[in-house]
Amino acid sequence: MATVRMLITWLVTWLLVLGTGTSEGRDAWFVPTSDDESMMSSVKTEWRVEELGQQSKKELQGYLTKFGYDEASFGRLTDGSYELVEQVKDLQFMGGLHVTGVLDKATVELVNRDRCDVKDPNPRQKRLEAEEKKRNGRSGRFRRFTHQGTKWENPCKLRWQYVHDPRARNAHIGEYKIRRALSIAMKLWEDSTNVKFTEDRRSYEAGSDEEPEIMIRFTSARLGHRSMDSYAFEGRGGFLAHAFYPLHQKDIAGDVHFDDDENYSLNTPKRKDEVDMHWISAHELGHTLGLDHSHNEGALMFPWAPYDPDVKTKLTHDDQVGIQLLYGGKVQGYCDGKVPVTKPPVTKSPVTKPPVTKSPVTKPPVTKSPVTKPPVTKSPVTKPPVTKSPVTKSPVTKFLCPNSPVTAIWSRDSETLIAATSDDKLYHLKKDGGGLTDEGVVEKRRYFDVRGNIQAAYRSNLGKTGGRMYTIIFTSEGYYIYDGKQRISGPHSFNGRNDPTTKREFCKMSDANDRRPLRLNFPKSVKKIDGVMSWQRNNKVYFFTGSTYWRFDEKKQKFDCGYPRLIKTFWRGGPRDIDAVYSSDGQTFFVKGNTVSHLDNRKVRVTETKDLLSDLMKCEERAP
Repeated sequence: MATVRMLITWLVTWLLVLGTGTSEGRDAWFVPTSDDESMMSSVKTEWRVEELGQQSKKELQGYLTKFGYDEASFGRLTDGSYELVEQVKDLQFMGGLHVTGVLDKATVELVNRDRCDVKDPNPRQKRLEAEEKKRNGRSGRFRRFTHQGTKWENPCKLRWQYVHDPRARNAHIGEYKIRRALSIAMKLWEDSTNVKFTEDRRSYEAGSDEEPEIMIRFTSARLGHRSMDSYAFEGRGGFLAHAFYPLHQKDIAGDVHFDDDENYSLNTPKRKDEVDMHWISAHELGHTLGLDHSHNEGALMFPWAPYDPDVKTKLTHDDQVGIQLLYGGKVQGYCDGKVPVTKPPVTKSPVTKPPVTKSPVTKPPVTKSPVTKPPVTKSPVTKPPVTKSPVTKSPVTKFLCPNSPVTAIWSRDSETLIAATSDDKLYHLKKDGGGLTDEGVVEKRRYFDVRGNIQAAYRSNLGKTGGRMYTIIFTSEGYYIYDGKQRISGPHSFNGRNDPTTKREFCKMSDANDRRPLRLNFPKSVKKIDGVMSWQRNNKVYFFTGSTYWRFDEKKQKFDCGYPRLIKTFWRGGPRDIDAVYSSDGQTFFVKGNTVSHLDNRKVRVTETKDLLSDLMKCEERAP
């Protein structure tokens, strides 16, 4: 049986390479097979999802999950799952293929093609929006580039440093040549918009102001990559590099990591296992500047490596429009403070003609005879009585109350709150106490592609005073960073690498090399965050777990000493444990079941309790 599998795998791989023209690519790692491994089904050119064997489904699911195509709200996939078909459609859309949900030769070849290790942004949402535009007759050109959601505050002062590691497999290329290739890639972006990269080769202390914004290196498991971030490479083939977006402008933000298990080339790749260093560098720097993947196959920000290694790396119109919407059209001298002065236009004086004097024309006077109008006698007008019709008010639409408990409440904007429930629904509430908004209730997956239920959430600038506000969402998988509906990063673990044994040790643990947006180091015993708020009284972040709470300083990126503490000892009059908590716009309240406990921020005491459904949501009770 093993011999048969090897023979079939070799045959199908050869047919795929021959049939799709990928002779310059690597050997295929994903070869669709059926459970019985029959020769007839193994040489098929098209596969429906239900025809795949369990091993092939597992491999395909792993690929789709890695690159952001899994929809957590549907749970684990089963044989013949409709959702897996939809994910294949999303992949085909992002890859510029004909969208069918069937694994044809082009789709299988796309899965086997080298690509960037960064996830594809909201592929489901993009495909559905494109399909809606076509249905509405708007099938012409529309933008294909994607903004990740953050950009650099000082784009003209981006310091970078290449960290040369002599142990790296690719160190043989030479430090100077690698730095030269990186400079060429940076110039592509500098020539198109108002950014400037400056190499800084000085030594620095991690986490200090002297650390360059963009750190670039070759790395792998052998070189300690796991200590840098949680996005591990998986050896040679498939996934080439990843970069981090501008985010909160510090730590890992902007860094670029190349998979050292790959073979990089500064010339036109000659062997099928070589990677074009110029293309991958320019592509990853696009992520560093804030661009996400495009589904325009010709674009530099297309996630898959180009077919033709002889094609010169350059920015397409799609890439240029995307980056210029972030940093503006290129203005020569802008980043050097030498913006050219535009000379005012020369205004010619108008020619004045001498005035022409005309002789006045005298008309004889006209005498009008007075007209006498006869008197008009008005007859009285009797108005008929007016009968007013009764005004019928249209009934006010009331949404049904939730079936499941509220697990999190946070602010969406200046007028609206969002409440998440354990059945993955999102309820939009008016902050002024007016109940549910017209938007009412939506499915979680319409806004957030997080895994598992939303357990807690709050708004944060990630410790940067005056910085952009993000939504931080906690689930059992960790925490996610969102800008509106756009996922920026995550999931990140909220547990520390080392488990503290004492409270004193706990609050002193802060790893400068920790590249997560929030350096949370909860003990491994903490499996769930019940609630989180940034308390408006002191702007500290409070986490609630079970009957205890913890205080975190976002600016210092560490927990305060003396925690955890019991909820009942400080938040007087409140519940002993909570389901959700909210603090902003002058109000702070806890939610436990259907009870809302309002806190007096000055007295730190619950002074009023209300009913969640009737007072806060103003929803219609469901029939028993």
